[in-house]
Amino acid sequence: MIVMKTIFSVILHASLASSVIVLLLLGIRKLFLVRLKPRFIYVLWFLVLIKLLIPVGPSSSISLFNLVPQATADKWTTVQSHPADHSESVNQSGDNGSSSPAILAPGNETKATLPQRTEENLPSNLSTKQPEEPVSAGATSLPPTVEKKQLWSNILKIGLWIWLGGLAVLGMYYLIVTLRFRKQLKHSRPIDDEEVLSVLKACSKQLGIKQIIPVYEISGFYSPCIYGVRKPRIYLPEDFAVIADSRQLAHVLLHELAHYKRKDLGFNSLWTLAVWLHWFNPFVWLARRKMASDREMA
Repeated sequence: MIVMKTIFSVILHASLASSVIVLLLLGIRKLFLVRLKPRFIYVLWFLVLIKLLIPVGPSSSISLFNLVPQATADKWTTVQSHPADHSESVNQSGDNGSSSPAILAPGNETKATLPQRTEENLPSNLSTKQPEEPVSAGATSLPPTVEKKQLWSNILKIGLWIWLGGLAVLGMYYLIVTLRFRKQLKHSRPIDDEEVLSVLKACSKQLGIKQIIPVYEISGFYSPCIYGVRKPRIYLPEDFAVIADSRQLAHVLLHELAHYKRKDLGFNSLWTLAVWLHWFNPFVWLARRKMASDREMA
């Protein structure tokens, strides 16, 4: 449970930090959308993806805490951790500093004796009588810092169970959608038209793609797409290859092959994992939607 709470705490902090980056990129996207190229804006979204999937980065010497000297920081930590012991040491050092050794008068060094340390001779702050401290009703209660830590631990535990429940629900949803989509792909038919294959070969050569990616047609699809990380395939709506001319077909195939060349299929899987881990953050869902739009423009 401690390990899971630590993992959830790290993901929570990374999600909050990523929200700041998302807001910053949305501002840049709105102000400089016309001036910046779509490919550059699409690359900027990788900053969010890296922060979401790699919440713990390498240690850096650049920190605001490094502006505080180490001796001051250690002293401050000691005072905050043990205020009673520190105040006691200060009082004792002050009392010892105020008291001075007895100075013997000249000529009486051998006859002088130490004075009797009675309660009358002692200062009031060094009296041997200990004052009776009143016992307060809340003496057995925990310190405020301990109570805050315990409260945060309980909140973190509740949030952990909610996060795990969301992971389970979202995982089942993605599993059902993926199985349904693959079942639908079983009804696809490979395209053997010579014109389509020649256009596909020319487009692959234009983009420098050596692998042969097959083209299928399927009913129920309203737009072309490419699917499959290990075995990619291009799926066209039914009768699209018959209706479209060679120029339109080349434009569509170049678009889908560009997704393959730029590894968009693999990055899309990483974004799905990021949304799955940070499902509680609405800025992550918004970031993925805007990223997908910029990806198509790129």
